[in-house]
Formats: sequence, C-alpha cells, structure tokens
Amino acid sequence: MSDDVGFPVLRTGDPACALRLARRLVAVGDTRHAEVLADIDLPGVEDVLRARSLWPQAWFTWEGGPIVWERGDLVDPTGLIGGVRGADLLADHGSLSEHLPLRMELWEQPLGSVEDGFVALAAPHLAQLHWWNLGWPEVPELGLHRDREHAEVTVLFNTPTPALEERVDGHTVLVHVRDTSNEESMLRRASWVAEQAGVTVIGGPVRG
Repeated sequence: MSDDVGFPVLRTGDPACALRLARRLVAVGDTRHAEVLADIDLPGVEDVLRARSLWPQAWFTWEGGPIVWERGDLVDPTGLIGGVRGADLLADHGSLSEHLPLRMELWEQPLGSVEDGFVALAAPHLAQLHWWNLGWPEVPELGLHRDREHAEVTVLFNTPTPALEERVDGHTVLVHVRDTSNEESMLRRASWVAEQAGVTVIGGPVRG
C-alpha cells in the first residue's frame, strides 16, 4: 500500500485566494469520482453551533476528553470521545462549553457542496479542506502515468501539516502525488499539476 505526499504551491493570508487556487488545481484532475473531506478544531460554543447548523451530517469529537475504562469498556458519558453526529449534538451552551475545543470532521462530501461555507468558518481556526480521488492524467512526454489513488489537493488553514497540531500564520495549498523514493519524479508530477493552474511548487514535501 502506498501513501501520498503534498507539495506546497501557495502560502497566503487570504483564505478565499487559497480556495480559488485549490479549485483550479482540482479541475486539472478527473473529478467524476471526486469527494471532499474537511477537519476543523472549533474553540468556541458559537463556532460549534454554527458548524452544527451548516452540517448536521458532520462528526464532532472531544479529543481532550478523559478516557475512562470500566470492565474493559470505554466510559464516554458525553458521547463526544467516540464522536457524535451534528444532528445528535446537544445545543446546550453550558454543556458544550465544558467540552471544548471540539474537532469537526466532514467525510466524503460531494464536490462543490461544502467548500464555501467551510472556508468562511475555517479562516481563523486550525483546519484543512481536502479533495481526493481526482485522477491526475497521463503525461507521456514527462514519463508520468495516470494516477487516481494519490491525486489530491489540500488547503491547510493556519497550520503547516494535516495533523492540525501547530498554529502558524496563513494558509497553504498543497498538491498531492504518490509518495515514492524518487523525489525528482514526485516533484515532476506536482510541478506539472501546479503549472496547469498557473503556479509553481514553492517548497519541499509535506507529510502527515
């Protein structure tokens, strides 16, 4: 099983600019089977309630919650350690304020269905917006074969990696390619995709 690796093609303080470029990059690929995933850390109750109203299908988890085991079973009275659907998340300010920040995850959303609303919410927070299953085309003159499994685009908001563990200023757009031992080959693919959208690779590979 192989992995993917991302190459940065833009760093900007403008989240709308990052989204516009990401959409141009996505359009380079075969989008017939494309899906969108998103993750965000929500530090405030109003953030959580806004996200819940926009995406009742999303999952909300409390990653800072205490993990307690009894007789081999996980005790999770809030439900938030294991994850709660937005539609089932209580909108009680007092209860939510005791379980912050919450991580919200959107899985396998249709292309074009969540991006604008997510960027508006994500701009000040640690978050990522991710398009996958795009299908980079074959480019025979560069020795590049068609690749669907690793054709992806990501916008990282205020963080340098998809782990969402460190805060930095600005937003980064990544082009993902197959992770191999041949960095020249990886860079050739990422550079070709970037050039189709009018940009260039501006840094080394970003993993996990």
